[in-house]
Amino acid sequence: MIESAAVFMGAVLLVIGLLILWGIHKVGSFANLLAALKQNKAVDDWKSVLIVIAVLLALLGVAYDARAEEDLGYLEYTQIFTGIDYVYNRDKSIFCKTNEVDQRLTGNGGIRQQLVRYKYAELLGKYQHHSCAMNSDYYSYDALGIELTLTFRW
Repeated sequence: MIESAAVFMGAVLLVIGLLILWGIHKVGSFANLLAALKQNKAVDDWKSVLIVIAVLLALLGVAYDARAEEDLGYLEYTQIFTGIDYVYNRDKSIFCKTNEVDQRLTGNGGIRQQLVRYKYAELLGKYQHHSCAMNSDYYSYDALGIELTLTFRW
């Protein structure tokens, strides 16, 4: 498990590096990017998330025995998903018009394609859609992206 956790964290650091390069491209320099991120508090938010992930991976990695039969896999599965989210930290979802049935429920759906797996660390490509679940849409959200996942099998 230590090896899978290390691969996962290495991939997370690679994505952070790519995000930094993208940000530098958008704002012109690393100094401008740092100033913009400090102003909008994104650094503080993600710093906390990454610290929690690193601590959990270290603790679980020490206690968990990796049982992957094959080390490497490609294009092993496709997932189709749908779900409902409830906005709990504000009075309405940004996707919903007000004064209808429920302005906090958001519907989502999409598809994930596993691209590569090393033991239990995976890189997935995804398409995701969000919109209001029960009210008229104020906005909707469609995006292509990637996910890094680490699976724990008990």
